[in-house]
Amino acid sequence: MERTEFEGLLLKTLFACMACDQAIDPSELRLIRSMASKSGLFQGRDLDAELDAMRQALNTQGYAFFRHYFAELAVSDLSEAEQLELLDTAVAMVEADEEIEYREIRFVKLIRSELPITDDHIAEQRPALKEYLKEDIAEPFFKDRLLSQFFVEESFPVIEFPDLPGAPGAEDVQNGHGS
Repeated sequence: MERTEFEGLLLKTLFACMACDQAIDPSELRLIRSMASKSGLFQGRDLDAELDAMRQALNTQGYAFFRHYFAELAVSDLSEAEQLELLDTAVAMVEADEEIEYREIRFVKLIRSELPITDDHIAEQRPALKEYLKEDIAEPFFKDRLLSQFFVEESFPVIEFPDLPGAPGAEDVQNGHGS
């Protein structure tokens, strides 16, 4: 997959993991900004505009936003390294606010279920991810059950970005000048 296309999928993964618990914590937004500044991810992208567009799409589409994300993930042609990076990114987002709910772990398991990489290979390459590999989705039946448990209702609550203490003003964030 082309790097810019992959980074778009990474950003959508971060956003989906951030929103899957129906709340966005300031530490989750800080993680995205930190990843962008420290690792050079998302260079040349208007990060704030893309995140806001995803927020608006989620608020408009509700759970359909997540269904579309999983469909996009299922047809992506990711290398093993990209699959591992995507999982690392998803787990980093889930752990960003230091309040890990089981529904967030299930969400990462759903992401993992759309990737062709084996659990053994993930465990070998990323031993820290073992908690996210414990069987929940071994067969399509379990995956369907897990999906139905995650998408309990048709409507998803409206998501807003929290104000970040010490962050640039709202005008700066909207104009793509956030840190």
